Amino acid sequence: MRPSRGQVREDTRPPARVDARSTDALVAAGQDASLRGQHDEARQLFERAFHGLNRDGSQATLSSSLLRWIARAHQLGGDVDAALDCVAAALAVAVVIGDHAGIGHALNHEGILRCQQGRLDEAERLYVLARGRATRGDDVKLKAHCLATTFHVPKPKTPAARAPGTPAPPATGGKP
Repeated sequence: MRPSRGQVREDTRPPARVDARSTDALVAAGQDASLRGQHDEARQLFERAFHGLNRDGSQATLSSSLLRWIARAHQLGGDVDAALDCVAAALAVAVVIGDHAGIGHALNHEGILRCQQGRLDEAERLYVLARGRATRGDDVKLKAHCLATTFHVPKPKTPAARAPGTPAPPATGGKP
């Protein structure tokens, strides 16, 4: 049935599959675009690669990675909500397939996003979890990154501790 004038015909065909060589080329082009600072182009290339993956689960690890790279492109483009959605999807895929390193990378990326939002306690918790997954997944680079990042989470300033037996400063009742 043909749509009437002014109506848009919805395409119900599945997206064309991309062969492995094309997927690799799209990923390489996406990574190159990202390095050049072309985040929107990188995201589009990663999305094309993602939509071309086999649906039989044989490329689940690559699927998780692509979702994280798409998240990174969203993050660098300023769309933190979209980045968090992609990270959640990447984490879900990694959990389903039992990919400890993939789980660690997703947790680490979420930690970075939470740190940018100023949610420092949550970011630090995520970095610690990511480091544990990196250890289980034998991902030395991720483990080192998580360890370094944990120590670089800015800490909120707290009043200096008093020595034992030192009296507390007098309350000013809100007056200077």
